[in-house]
Amino acid sequence: MHIPSPSSTEFQFGVRSFFLNWLIITPFMALFGWFNMVVRLGLPVSHEVFLGPLVLGFLVSILIAVLNTKGFIKKNEIERAKIQELNETQVEVILTLSVVAEARCGEMSAHVKRVAEYTGLLAQLAGLPDEEVFLLKSAAPLHDIGKIGIPDNVLLKPGKLTPEEFSIMQEHAEIGYRLLANSTKPIREIAALVTRNHHEKWDGSGYPQRLRGEAIPICGRIVAIADVFDALGTERAYRKAWPMTRIRDYFQEQSGKHFDPHLAQLFLDNFERFAAIRKQYE
Repeated sequence: MHIPSPSSTEFQFGVRSFFLNWLIITPFMALFGWFNMVVRLGLPVSHEVFLGPLVLGFLVSILIAVLNTKGFIKKNEIERAKIQELNETQVEVILTLSVVAEARCGEMSAHVKRVAEYTGLLAQLAGLPDEEVFLLKSAAPLHDIGKIGIPDNVLLKPGKLTPEEFSIMQEHAEIGYRLLANSTKPIREIAALVTRNHHEKWDGSGYPQRLRGEAIPICGRIVAIADVFDALGTERAYRKAWPMTRIRDYFQEQSGKHFDPHLAQLFLDNFERFAAIRKQYE
């Protein structure tokens, strides 16, 4: 959710408040001056009759505008605090759900945290607006939430999956999408797209919809890179973790095949920053 900048929104509110008060107060002050100085005291009509009341009206308008703006700022601060608390709560719930889902298939909580951090960095490098970066980074840990619907004999199998088992495993993308879809909450909307699309490939050979190129939502393309990078560097029951040099070579080879070539290049150009995140949350 976007939080307006105090330096712009609140200043504009103060200016509007001043002009509104000035337009309301000044005519009454001028009338008050005319009545007291011309009608009651019998002084001749001149600019002095109105100057004092107009200045007073101007000053009163400023005072009221300042008081109104202070109240507006305080209200905004309370609203911003509530929004921040709500966002933090949503993120905490998402991380908890993600850790539970990943723990079921033997993953540690560091995996979802790293994927979120990679996603946030790559989204920033791709030039996404700050609000979208926040939402995508918050939603990324749910990328494999659909695995909670995969049978244990497939999900926990230590060796390589058979074609039939792999077909069952692929269903987690649609399961996750169905769990998260049909919501108007921004984080859930993006999370649903991420779960469904992070296994799609740039050349159209991915799943579940075999989307190609930019038909794949950018959130799915970003999380695909983040997820694969972390997976290749993590030891599995059926293979050792890849060294960073091999992972870098793989991404160079798969640019334009598995991965969006533009995003892959951004990733490779900043490879050390992603490697540093992995080391930080190892």
